[in-house]
Amino acid sequence: MTVAEGKSVIADTGYIALAAGCRDICLKPRCTAGEFQASTFAWAWLTMQWNLVSRSVSVQDLQLEHLDWHGDALKVCFAKSKGKFGMIKNKELII
Repeated sequence: MTVAEGKSVIADTGYIALAAGCRDICLKPRCTAGEFQASTFAWAWLTMQWNLVSRSVSVQDLQLEHLDWHGDALKVCFAKSKGKFGMIKNKELII
């Protein structure tokens, strides 16, 4: 996987490598509390962004009240979303 900036696509092998890196930090024998918190946050961010096929700016604005359960799936409500014809309000995704 080559290093790139901006709006470059991340392949599934890149996602797997990043997620494994976050997991490995948590599982190392002498993981500090700070390392555990940072790697857990990075894993959660990465997973949410990947599963929502979303921009990082959309994921950073998510709050607990935007999440709900729909059966056994997680429902995510974006208060504002950038669409083809401008801003869309209350876009819901179920993952």
